[in-house]
Amino acid sequence: MNDDLPEVSVCTTTYNSSKFIEEAIMGVLAQKVSFRLEFVIYDDCSSDDTPSILKKYAEKYPEIIHVFHQATNIGLNQNFMSAMRQCRGKYIALLDGDDYWIDPSKLQVQYDFLESNPDIVLCGTASLKRHESSGTYIRSHLYLPANTGEVKVFGTPEMYKLDPFWLPTHSLLLRSRCVCFPAWFKDVVYVDRALRLILSLEGSLAFINKITCVYRLHGSNTSANRETSPDVCRGYLHTYWNFYKYSGKKFRADASRAINHSLCEERRRILEYCHGGEAASRLFKNFIHSLNYFQILSVRDFLEFIYHFMFLKNLVAWLKRGR
Repeated sequence: MNDDLPEVSVCTTTYNSSKFIEEAIMGVLAQKVSFRLEFVIYDDCSSDDTPSILKKYAEKYPEIIHVFHQATNIGLNQNFMSAMRQCRGKYIALLDGDDYWIDPSKLQVQYDFLESNPDIVLCGTASLKRHESSGTYIRSHLYLPANTGEVKVFGTPEMYKLDPFWLPTHSLLLRSRCVCFPAWFKDVVYVDRALRLILSLEGSLAFINKITCVYRLHGSNTSANRETSPDVCRGYLHTYWNFYKYSGKKFRADASRAINHSLCEERRRILEYCHGGEAASRLFKNFIHSLNYFQILSVRDFLEFIYHFMFLKNLVAWLKRGR
């Protein structure tokens, strides 16, 4: 082991996060750990007070905090990859600049877990979600009793589905040796979802039911339009399709369900949220994509394709309205 290298690198990307970045930094500095820690922060050319705040903390904690500034705004994906490549630790902890940690034992618990389980490449924990508009909190996993410490282990099939278990990005600690960025990664819609899939090829992924961190819900979240945007579904489709090929076309049934669901959900959102010429153009592109990507592995898949993409679903809805 090189004694000059940290055991854990905390990796944070930020852009115009002046309202939140100090709380993120303080949560990292509050960690009580038995190993050497570094904190890598990449700012994507922020135009608010984020750079001056980062400078203040980098000057105060020069042995821990290493700040890098992009000369121009290069976007979340490229900034994320730059930050990850700068991390030198055996493990990398992810933390967006607008989220924060609330448990000072978070990193030590996860570090000890990964040290004791060499077959696990990534572990996450439970989280709280904070609604900034109201200041209220909800748990990320309402279907589980809080803070039981129970561990659940997953593989690639669950990372295709994500549900019922969500591994919060701001809770993750992962093995840096398993990180790689294929050429298609720069265009994924959510870097965390694609990274979890890629890591799942190297080993199992674990969830520890212990609340350690907070995810802020506010209007500037990159996922703020997750529920309505058809483009998000198109992004999911490309992530799943590219990963399926990258994996050597393993887990075909799980990949097919994820790909098909993305196409069907994109179509549903177009019909619900788009109108006029925009809707017609998007529906046409969605249909072309369905011809290219929809996976038919069974009779049920074939019938689903006919129902969703040959306008039978619309006809059924029209007949119901006419009753």
